[in-house]
Amino acid sequence: MLAFGSMDEKDYPNLAAVASELSTVLGGSLITANVIADLLRGNHDFKFWLRILNRFKRMVDDNLSMYGEHPKEMLENERPIDISTFNTTLSHRRLMPPRVEKDHYPKQKLNYVAFGDLITGSISVPNDQFILVAWEARLPPYTKLVAEVSCVEEKHDCLVSPRKRRSII
Repeated sequence: MLAFGSMDEKDYPNLAAVASELSTVLGGSLITANVIADLLRGNHDFKFWLRILNRFKRMVDDNLSMYGEHPKEMLENERPIDISTFNTTLSHRRLMPPRVEKDHYPKQKLNYVAFGDLITGSISVPNDQFILVAWEARLPPYTKLVAEVSCVEEKHDCLVSPRKRRSII
């Protein structure tokens, strides 16, 4: 329902099937579901929705095979997940657990990348660490849900700086 907005999902059975499968793949993560729904609402093309579903399936499968745990559970336990399969320009990248950031207190001098741009591949991803913006408030106090994305080399992590997660409610 989140992905359809004011449209009736019964009028789009193929999209409804993709949305249903995507919600299963996400493992019940409400934050991720809202972020992805915002992305899907902007493009009602079946192939686009299917491409997003397949990227998330690959990411979940890769994390399950590497770590034996669903990415949702890893983030809830404040452990990074591998997001290399989201975008062909992302090799050896880890997403740290999300945090809330207030716009008027810039803590980082890193590049900011919108989640939708990363997933759709519509931008060139920075070569080093960057901040992934999953969600931005449209009203004051203009908070953001962000997560650091860091590169990971084969034998050691580079530029990984874990942060304590703050409540977003």
